[in-house]
Amino acid sequence: MSHFRSSLLACIAMFCDATFAAETPTSPMSQSLVSKAERSDAEVREEFRRETGHDPTTNRELLEWLDQQSLHAADLDDTQKDRLVQSYGAVLGQVLLYEFGGRWVVVSSQDDSPGVDLPGGKIAFVFNRAARRIIDRDAIGFVAFYESTTSHVRDSTPPPNDAKSGR
Repeated sequence: MSHFRSSLLACIAMFCDATFAAETPTSPMSQSLVSKAERSDAEVREEFRRETGHDPTTNRELLEWLDQQSLHAADLDDTQKDRLVQSYGAVLGQVLLYEFGGRWVVVSSQDDSPGVDLPGGKIAFVFNRAARRIIDRDAIGFVAFYESTTSHVRDSTPPPNDAKSGR
């Protein structure tokens, strides 16, 4: 696949799973749900360790592994797929929080969908992305979503003040 095509697909994925935070009323996600996401993240990382024999050295390595694991989801029943969506969505959200900061939120205008409120004015609906990948078998994976998010956050975050000019 060409770099242009993969970049275009990643942008489409980002816009399908993100919305402008400035236009979207949010509230913090309950602490019990945040704790559940953190536990799911820890459990998936432990599964990664058991399978590979080491801790993930980068976020990308972990997300590549999730992409590979999600290819086998077609053989699972609906309950197993739902659990995978919750676990992998939590991992994706935690990776974004580790990388960029932000907070878990609930978006009332999106049927109380949980997401990660990121710097730069976007909310990443990580569980929607996980569902598209696992249940809908979307070709756009976790790595592409992560790269698109990384690009968006870096492009929309103002540079630090220039100490020389006083700005």
